[in-house]
Amino acid sequence: MQRLTLPTIHRRGKAQDIPPTLRSNFLHLYLDIGWFGVLSGSAIAFLSVYLVRSGASAFQVGLANAGPAMLALALSLPAGLWLQHRPLGRAVFRSSIAFRFFYLLWIPLPALFSAEQQVTLFLLIIFLDLVQLLLIVLCFEGHRHGGLGVIDQLLHVL
Repeated sequence: MQRLTLPTIHRRGKAQDIPPTLRSNFLHLYLDIGWFGVLSGSAIAFLSVYLVRSGASAFQVGLANAGPAMLALALSLPAGLWLQHRPLGRAVFRSSIAFRFFYLLWIPLPALFSAEQQVTLFLLIIFLDLVQLLLIVLCFEGHRHGGLGVIDQLLHVL
């Protein structure tokens, strides 16, 4: 039986083991992807159902579903310009912490607020959370393409 290991890095035809630092980064990446998969598959998928059961109007449910696309179209260029003169690593770290924090705000909403207030607060939290996700995506794209130029951001939006 062959033991499963992390992939090796090939340089100039030689296979090398992954350094421990990168191995740790891969482990954190896999755990982060798994956490986000569970979150996307459970909480976000049933958010519209929860909003409807809380008395949200059709407009509010549509806003919750179409909000990510509208927000990306409206904020990609300004956020790209804002990130252009900042270190991307720090921006990604802070945005990812804030992104996770906003999900913690979902927990006390049903106990503290009425159904109508919950709908409004959920929409506000969703939009604030999506701003953080947009910053993470822009930083990733900027790092991948070597910078956050205005033309790159325009192409990202289109």
